[in-house]
Amino acid sequence: MKKRISLLFALVLSLAPTGAAWAHGGGPGLNYDPCARPIGQYFVHMAVYQPELNRFREYCGSIPAGGKTLMVFDLVGAAMHQIPVGVDIIDQGGRDGGYKVLSVPATEHPSGVIDVNLALKPGHNYTALVTVGESPASTTVVFPIRVQMWWSGFEIPALLAIVGIVFAIYYSLRLWREQAAAMRKAAMRGKIRAVSGA
Repeated sequence: MKKRISLLFALVLSLAPTGAAWAHGGGPGLNYDPCARPIGQYFVHMAVYQPELNRFREYCGSIPAGGKTLMVFDLVGAAMHQIPVGVDIIDQGGRDGGYKVLSVPATEHPSGVIDVNLALKPGHNYTALVTVGESPASTTVVFPIRVQMWWSGFEIPALLAIVGIVFAIYYSLRLWREQAAAMRKAAMRGKIRAVSGA
């Protein structure tokens, strides 16, 4: 019994890294990950979380709703931890063509992770600019972020449901009217027979 449990545990551990790679949209590697941007031989990976909506779901370019949002930028590659990296978040939904809503000054990040907390507005488009290195040798990678309206994910199913409900009500009323008319006709025929028999 203990051997079976050990084998099962080993199997789960061996599959864990594969599952994590696919969760990031990684597939065969960061070169195929839509949430990663190359910086030479290294990468910057972005993951977006909305704990109030779903504590375990990770997003990238398309966010399901506005609200409190955590953006995590992973600096992949040990050398990236000793290079100044800064982050700017631009709201493209402004009337003036966009404005900066958050800025993390360029500095070294020994942990290799940059966390950004902000409230996103539904229906707005954002751009995350990650600048690696110092000018004039710096490189900036761009992560576009689209925030859907809160109802957009339910729009088509909701419309179909409403159409179905309206059709059901219409059909039910039509049947009720036909039955009521048939009952009135039957009652009238009964009265005519009663009068004729008298």
